[in-house]
This record gives sequence, C-alpha cells and structure tokens, in this order.
Amino acid sequence: MTDELLYTKLAQNFADTGSPLPVLHGEHVGFLGVVYSMLLAPLYAALDPVAAFDAAHVLNAVLFASAAIPVYLLGRRVVPPECALVVAGLSVALPWAVNTASAMSESAAYPVFVWAVLACHCALAGPSPRRDALAIGALALAFFTRPQFLVLAGVLPLAALVLDGPRQALRRHRVLTGAYVAAALVVVPLAALGESHRLLGDYGVTATEGSLLPSGVWKAAAIHLDVVAVGLGVIPFLLGTAWTYSNLRTGPVAARAFAAVAGTALPLLALETASYDLRFGGEGVIRGRYLFYVAPILLIATAAALAGRFPVWGLVGASAFFAATVAFADFHRFPGIYLDSAESVLNGVIRDVSPGLPPGVFVALCGILIGAICLALVRLPRPAVMLGVTVLVFAFTASTTGYAFERLLSGHTAAGFPVTGQDRVRNWIDRAAGGRPVALLPYSISRDWFPSAVAWWDAEFWNSSIVPTYVGPNGRFTYAPFPSRVLRIGPDGVVAGTEHAPKLVLAALTDSRFGFAGSQVAANVGMTLEKLKRPWRATWLSRGLYPDGWIRPGRPASIRVFAEQGNPTEKVKLAVTLDSPPEAQHSTSYRLGTATGSLAPTVRAVAETIVCVPAGGHADVPVQSEPTAVVAGPPFGPEPGPERKIGLIVSGATAEHTGKPCTP
Repeated sequence: MTDELLYTKLAQNFADTGSPLPVLHGEHVGFLGVVYSMLLAPLYAALDPVAAFDAAHVLNAVLFASAAIPVYLLGRRVVPPECALVVAGLSVALPWAVNTASAMSESAAYPVFVWAVLACHCALAGPSPRRDALAIGALALAFFTRPQFLVLAGVLPLAALVLDGPRQALRRHRVLTGAYVAAALVVVPLAALGESHRLLGDYGVTATEGSLLPSGVWKAAAIHLDVVAVGLGVIPFLLGTAWTYSNLRTGPVAARAFAAVAGTALPLLALETASYDLRFGGEGVIRGRYLFYVAPILLIATAAALAGRFPVWGLVGASAFFAATVAFADFHRFPGIYLDSAESVLNGVIRDVSPGLPPGVFVALCGILIGAICLALVRLPRPAVMLGVTVLVFAFTASTTGYAFERLLSGHTAAGFPVTGQDRVRNWIDRAAGGRPVALLPYSISRDWFPSAVAWWDAEFWNSSIVPTYVGPNGRFTYAPFPSRVLRIGPDGVVAGTEHAPKLVLAALTDSRFGFAGSQVAANVGMTLEKLKRPWRATWLSRGLYPDGWIRPGRPASIRVFAEQGNPTEKVKLAVTLDSPPEAQHSTSYRLGTATGSLAPTVRAVAETIVCVPAGGHADVPVQSEPTAVVAGPPFGPEPGPERKIGLIVSGATAEHTGKPCTP
C-alpha cells in the first residue's frame, strides 16, 4: 500500500508543480524511480484521486501489453518473424500481469526493461557509436523507472566481454567505454569516501545494509529462478536456459549477442533479487515481481531452441539444475493473492496435488519428467513440436493468469473492503476541504498497528488535499515512510512554525496527546477534520502517559490545560474521556484532579474537574488509575512490543473556558 501511495503522491506533485523533482509532504526526497509517476501525472492533473486511480488501471493495461512490441522486435533479431510474433503474444499472458491492478511501477518497468535489453542487443550485435549512445540512454531510462535495473549496467559490459573478448570489446564500443570510464571517475572517489550509496538516493540503504552477498544468497537466487520457471510452466526455463548457455560461442552474431545478454542477465538479476529479499525480507521470502522481467528472454530463447539446433546437452544440464535446486523451495500457501509473487497462486495447487511428498521435491520430479519429455521432442517433426509447445505454454500461463486475477478480484483490500462490488465515499476529506490543503496528524486509532496504518494510508491515498504530515515531539506516530514535521508546543500552547500551516487538520477522534483550538468540519472512520486558527494553539496536552494513551499505574501523569489567548486567570472545566479495556478483571478506580470514580471493564466515562488556569500560562491536572490489565506494548510497528501493565486509557479531552475568575 505504501508503494502505491508513494507513486500516486509523486504523480500528484508532478501534476501540481510541473517539476520532475520528487517531493513528498512538501519536502524533496531521494526517490529516483520517477518514470511511472510521471506517466500517472496527467491523470492526476485532470481527475480527482479516485477517478485517476481507476484510469491508472487502463494505463497499466496498455503499458504492460505494450511490452509485446519490444519483445517482437527483439525476437525477430534471433528467430523468424512468425516465431517472434508468437513470443510477443505469450509475453503478455503472464501471471505477473495481475500487478497491473495496482498503482505500482511494474506496468511501466516491464516494457522499459525489454526496450533496454533490445537496445543492448543492438549495440552488441552491430556496434556503432550511435547504438552505444542509445543503449546508454535506454539504461538510464530503465534506472529511473526502477533503480533495480542498475544491474543492467553490469549486464551490458559483461555481455560485450563474453561476445567479443576484452580487446575487441574496447575497440568496438568506444562510446560505451568512455561512458563507463566517466562513471568510474564519479563512483570510485565516492566509494573511497564511503558515500557512493548516495547515488542511489533512497535506495542507498540496499548497498550499505548487510553484505551484498549474504549467507545463502546462491541458493536463494536459484530458487528465485525456479519459482519464475514454475510461473512460466517450466518448459520455457528448461529450453530457454539450455539454448542460452549452448550458444554463447556458436551461431550467428545476433544469436550469440542475445545469448550473452541472457546468460549474464539471468544470474545477475537473480542474485540481486535474492540479496534484497534475504536482507530486507528474511530467509524464505520470494518476491517474483522483482525477477519476472526475465520471462521474455526465456521465451525468445525457447523459440530459438525450437527453431534452430536443439540444445540436447544444455537441456540435460538445465533439467538437472532445476530439479536439484527447486527441491529446496517451500512453496508456502498464501490466502488470496500475494502481489509480490503472483506465481504463488500455484503454491496451494502444488501442495494439494503433491502425493505425500514435500512440495519442492514433487516439483523437482515434475521438472525431471518435463525435461525428459522435451528431450523426446527432438525426434518429432519440428513444426508440430513448435505448435505443441506454444499451445501448452499459453494454456498454462493464461490459465494461471486468469486464476491470479480471480483470486485478486474475489479478495479484499488492506482496509477490509471487497476489491469489487462495494461502493464507498473514499475522497470524503477532499469533499469537506473544498480545495483547501489539509495537514495530517496520524495517531493510533486501534490497539493493533495494521488497522491504524491502513486507515491513515487510505485517507491520504484517496485525498489529494492532504499535504504535510505532523508527528509528536517523540516522533510518533507516522505510518507512511515519508517526511514528517515535528510538532513543538510551547509553554503557552502555541505550536511553533504553524503560522503558514494549513488551517484544516485531520486528526484521530481519540488522540490522547493533545487537542487544538478549533471547530469540527467533518468526521469519519475514527478521524475528525478540524478547522484551526493560525498559528495552531493547543488547548490541552497530556504528559506521562504511554505513547498510545494508557495511564501508567504508579507513575505520575497529568493533563496540562493552556490559557486561552487574551483571557484573564479563569476557571476551566476539563473533561477527560476514559475507557476501561476488555481485559480488565474488575472495576478500576481513577482520579482526575479532585474528581474520582471507577469504571467496569469495557465501559467509557467522562471525568470532569475544575482547574484554575493563570493568564498566558497553563495548569497541570494529575490523572491516575489503578492497574487494569497487562497488554502488548504500544503499536509502533507490525510486531507488538513487550507486554506492560496499564491502567485506563485517555481517549481525548476538552477544555471549556468559563470566564469565572479564580486564584491559582
């Protein structure tokens, strides 16, 4: 969800400012994969966020399907045109097409990747300064579409070395050599200073956190290739890799150039993906959406294997590799659809049909059988073999794609709504704001992290009026990983730096941290849209509570009440909403200033007391309660924190200025 939020908020900023610089929440960020957001920008310039998101699905379908064009152009350089046309059609009927249903960059990255591979192949098969320059431009476009494609900058020179050898490669690719030398003059000094990761912007962490080749990366890379192979029906992987590594040194230049690109791209992309998943996902995590880009390469190589000399020994090696490595795959069953790995919709099927064997071992045996069948094809008429393989691959990938879409469309969103079939007002904040900017004050609206995160993501995703986000002085709470501003409330209640902040603020109805002087404009799903005067001024502020509002038993806590600007010393009626958790085993007594009471489990009450607030200052009202239960720690992340003992929870407060004089 935060990926979709990132791309759409960048698109909204591009639409509003016309600037290509990435800005989130009013601050420049180091995100470099901006091409997809630029493609979305016209939609967000012309439509509201809800309609723009619907239109993005149409754009995604066109972008993804457009990959057939470079696939065809690349394929016809290696195989007959009619074979290239078939491959172009197969390249669209892939399970990973289900990612077109989300506002993420795969839809644009897929065709851009193939265009980049085509440009590299042109430069290798027919070297010239112009083609070198086009390849460099295509690599740059690929990088700014998905920084992951930086790996292609390594594929191109390695493929040139494989194809021509060092001396010939340098002679034939002078422009390319010059570009890489210039890049080295920038990267090497930065690397010596330990700053080269900055060239990756926000993705610099991928180059600095942990080893680039962590323990188990080779095994993980092989399994990543295996699961993509399963998503393709195994045959394209076996025949494609067999042809690729059998034609690095023999055959026409165009075929050898393609084999060189494919032979270096497959392992490098697999290693890059495996390294990322191990370090930022954990052992056993497979994200096929980072690797499915190799599918057209395998399909073209498969067509080449069927149209030319059949790679018998290469097929034996590919089958052995697949069987030996896929046996270690777990094929976890996922409910619904796991968009990080669309091919995982097959995992449940594999587990269901596996006859008492571990799923990886079952797939390995199937791979051996498929490899044997492919070997037998060498004795059959080649046209019949080509037709049969085409029908089998299409039947498998198309049916898997349809199954993936069915799983998606019959599922639910992160917010719990059906993906299809239920209308709701998603842009209620924009409607209430009437074109005015809105500031976000995220806060936990659930005792679990995920429901709160989804609610705030949802609010920001569907409403373009939301611009800056503010967090408390302790840096809590923020859910989207975007820049936030820290609220600093002075001793007079005035929030520093809000003289030009938005007048409208979206906050939680039960925020236990503070309340601001203003009036409610709208409320929905546990949130309230309030209109404040500038600079913002707090009417009350809690101190000493747990960050999520629970009273700490035996610890001092208070509600600080601020004087109203211009008022003399006066009595203020403080009303604090208190809730007792369902885990409580008995009624819980509490004290607020001079007011006392008790609450039964699950009961809510409003405690009231009178406090004398000096002019231009503040007064602190003690609040305390008996212990009620032991619960998980504050919901700062998906995993709950260590258990803690709690009292009642403060679910908001109001301060009513009476105008009655008093003596502090």
